[in-house]
Amino acid sequence: MAVKGGFMRTLLLSATSLSPVAVSSRHKVAGDVPGTLHYLPGSAIRGALATNFMRAGGDEKKDEFLRLFLSDEVRFGNLYPGKNGKPLPLTAWTCKLRPGFNGHGVWDLLLALAAKRVFGRDINAPVCRENHARSDQRGSGDGQVDLERFTGFYSYDSERGTWRKSGTKPTYSLHEPDTRILARTSICSPLGTAKYGQLYSLEALEEGQLFWGYIYCRDDVESKLQSLFFPERRSDGQEGRLLFLGTARNRGLGKVELYELSYAGDVNLYGRNPADLKKRLQTFNENLRSHAGESDRKTYFSLTLDSDVILQDDLLRYMSYLDPRAMREDLRSRTGEDHEWLERVELVLQVSSNRRLSGWNEKHGLPKDEALAVSMGSVFLYRYDGDDDVTLVSGLQELEKEGLGQRRNEGFGYVCVCD
Repeated sequence: MAVKGGFMRTLLLSATSLSPVAVSSRHKVAGDVPGTLHYLPGSAIRGALATNFMRAGGDEKKDEFLRLFLSDEVRFGNLYPGKNGKPLPLTAWTCKLRPGFNGHGVWDLLLALAAKRVFGRDINAPVCRENHARSDQRGSGDGQVDLERFTGFYSYDSERGTWRKSGTKPTYSLHEPDTRILARTSICSPLGTAKYGQLYSLEALEEGQLFWGYIYCRDDVESKLQSLFFPERRSDGQEGRLLFLGTARNRGLGKVELYELSYAGDVNLYGRNPADLKKRLQTFNENLRSHAGESDRKTYFSLTLDSDVILQDDLLRYMSYLDPRAMREDLRSRTGEDHEWLERVELVLQVSSNRRLSGWNEKHGLPKDEALAVSMGSVFLYRYDGDDDVTLVSGLQELEKEGLGQRRNEGFGYVCVCD
């Protein structure tokens, strides 16, 4: 896609944690212990590279720094656990007794929810009807077991057989990173001993784990980006770059090693290919009508968030959901084009959550302004009342390729259509 005379390319990036990594998530675990994000955020990678750039003599006022770190010419995506991992949608549920892809399977309840709430169908509460062995103390024989929400990250694996619930669809694997709680104590400088009353704990990602993601950049800055990531070849012949991410970096945490920065093909910042969107849209509507037993000829589409989305309305208020009018205004302010097709789009169903974002400005030594984001994994269902399917597909491809909202160069704002 052309951007100010250049073309955007997507580069594949992987990382391995060499020490525990703690990236504050603003939630508490095990009482009052600060929790960590279960992935490596693009904002942390961007900040670490910018810090290294400045320490190497770079000038923040020069055009090179602005293009690499403060523009949309380079966008740093989140690195999720596992190979090509994606956040599970909030509509994913699993058996309480034997959860997971290797248990009794995982169900996406979006179509069932749409049939009940949009089309008014009488749908029974979903339950797991698999055989539950009586030998399990939590089981109930051959009876039904309720479902519970299934969270984490998943990926597609075509080499591991078939998905057990359908027998024909591909296998999916769950990636849930290992974490542990670390206990630390402050040190009394004059004595070099533990300071009284200063024991604290924090959650951290375990070392030795793989994370996978992408960088979206303009072609004429790719070579500079390559040299920034991998300035020299290591003695073992592999190209790798050490970075320190997150909190407590001066206490042995946050050490990760980056590998690969290769062309990933015509995909967006999270590996989605907008070229097959038309087929996804058609399949989604066929499945929805079949599930609901309806012949409604209007077009429906879903948006699943691959990352947190920061969206504001025309009064600069943070949105807790993806409103079509706010999306239209956001696209118009960035691209100069008026996506009139969004005027005929109506939000009919949402399964979403929100979280507050904060961070730390390394240069100024001050916290960043707080923002409210729609959480990754949130799902929104829309109805399109127009009859110009070509414009709809083109608009959705633009949305999926470029994202929406603020801080897209830090990995925010990306969605998948009809996942």
